[in-house]
Amino acid sequence: MKNRWIALALLLAMILTLAACGQPAATEPESKWTEEELAAEIDFPNVPENIAAKMELDIYLLAGQSNAAGWSAISNAEEGKRDDNTYENVRYYSVDTNTDGTEPYSTRAYGPVREGLGYDADHLGPELGMARALNDRYATNERKAIIVKVANSGTTLLANEADGQRNYSNATWERFLTYGSWYPQALQTDGNTDPSRPTGYLTRLLCATMKEVFEDLVSRGFAAENIHFKALCWMQGETDHSSGRKYAETFPLFAEEVRSSLSATTGADYSALPIVIGEISETFASASPDYVQTNKKFIESQHKLAENDAAITVIPTGQFQINAIIDGVNTALGTDNAHWSYADILSVGEMFGNAAYEGGQK
Repeated sequence: MKNRWIALALLLAMILTLAACGQPAATEPESKWTEEELAAEIDFPNVPENIAAKMELDIYLLAGQSNAAGWSAISNAEEGKRDDNTYENVRYYSVDTNTDGTEPYSTRAYGPVREGLGYDADHLGPELGMARALNDRYATNERKAIIVKVANSGTTLLANEADGQRNYSNATWERFLTYGSWYPQALQTDGNTDPSRPTGYLTRLLCATMKEVFEDLVSRGFAAENIHFKALCWMQGETDHSSGRKYAETFPLFAEEVRSSLSATTGADYSALPIVIGEISETFASASPDYVQTNKKFIESQHKLAENDAAITVIPTGQFQINAIIDGVNTALGTDNAHWSYADILSVGEMFGNAAYEGGQK
């Protein structure tokens, strides 16, 4: 009996082998790229038509206030901590337009990411660390990355003309009048339709910049269906740190406005655009117990946003200390008492880059 079962097993194996031999071998899908195209040296965004038509572009939005705009100093970086690389595979496009139409430091040239892309040539924001995390992932002509930044110093999600100045210092209110706020359109009830009004100006600027970049790339020969907005990296909240509850109620409307605008611009569905939120530092402005407690409560509000929106990720950047109490005195560990050090902003940027890349693959 045992020999009969062995014989049957051998016969079945032979039948299966013959059947397999009669089937055509599975073939790898043919690449739309030739070896020459993959190896070609390109001057992005002035890309030959045959390459531009096939190239995939991943766009990472970066927005917020000064720690996004870039106020971490290069000149006082710790020895051995600097990253002076030029990241050719990750390009940079930024727009900084004030409510009066002036543009102090806009950069629309799609240059490679490097140091000095903050508010001036001696400062940087998260873009350098982001490029550090992303560059090797975009090492061929098949796919390139672009960081698009809209950010400005001291700006707030919550400030609006209808509520007035009562919650803000003179300096913060003046920044609001100059740079605008991120206040969502859905909450603007005063009937003012002037596009340069401070209330919500930065959100309108971000949406206009997304449209500007998309249409410009299409005009250069890149296929609309190959342009992908991967994520919004959001580093904002320091100015609003004492209003966590209101912030948590308001931010979803801001997110909806950005997503809806992007969907309208591209014709694709961005209703679940990934958003990566950076925690504010636990020691923003001061390491005194009262300040730290206020900041921690605000960070809790940031995490509540992720609990209510599956496309939101909060990264633990609050761990990077900007201040410390040393010998009983509040002492800045960062560039100053409001902005991270060079080494820390690099780490913040890398965390943004990794989280945005991974979230954008979902």
